[in-house]
Amino acid sequence: MLEINKNFCISCGLCISVCPAGAITLEYEKATINKNLCTLCYRCLEVCPRGAIREEVKVSGIAEVGRSLEDMRRRMEILKNRLKAFEKKRHLKVLK
Repeated sequence: MLEINKNFCISCGLCISVCPAGAITLEYEKATINKNLCTLCYRCLEVCPRGAIREEVKVSGIAEVGRSLEDMRRRMEILKNRLKAFEKKRHLKVLK
């Protein structure tokens, strides 16, 4: 399940705007994910500028460990792409 680190959330609303399930709302000026509505599409994780969104992984068996590792690899790829985009954007700002 995805969760939001309230200490990193800046209430920008990007996660809300990309959530196809409408699972994210602002409560007390911080984003909150309704776990009953979340479809784990990871779009919010991709757009969060502060990296405040993470996945809580609970493992109870060998098969789940394999699935969790595959999910972690997928998330790492998403984070690498986000970092590349950030570095490119930062580099363009320096050149201006």
